Amino acid sequence: MECEIVDLLIHPELKQRFVEYAIDCPGIGSFATLADWIRDDLLEDSESVLIAVNDGKIIGFVSLLNECVCLDNDFRKPWIDFLFVNEECRNQHVGIKLLDAITRHAAGLGVNEVFLVTQLHKDYYEKQGFSITEETYDYNGGVNNVPMYVMVKTLVNH
Repeated sequence: MECEIVDLLIHPELKQRFVEYAIDCPGIGSFATLADWIRDDLLEDSESVLIAVNDGKIIGFVSLLNECVCLDNDFRKPWIDFLFVNEECRNQHVGIKLLDAITRHAAGLGVNEVFLVTQLHKDYYEKQGFSITEETYDYNGGVNNVPMYVMVKTLVNH
């Protein structure tokens, strides 16, 4: 699927559309939290949100954050978080385009590694060059029955 990946912070005209879109996104993850951060201008200078746009419509997004939303992450940063693609646009490489764009963005900032967490999609991320560094049951403020995988990707800086 053809789509344009744009940096939301460079395109403030898309801000309100993104906030409304993220609030309405279904699935695991608190996309409304990210929408609130964008609406209230709470991202730090080194943090970003990239959005995928097709025919003027937002079809997905991903963020680069200094802290992991669901883990106490001590020294590790930055974190790729809130990766989402509309269901009808999945399996068309939109997620891969968003991951590639956010990792290139991080490399451009001089970052050597990026981290993410996942419960259900570790195989997908391994195919994109991430590797598991930790398996934990302690996330979202408590001990859980399903493991969360902490993954890392080493970047080539440009």
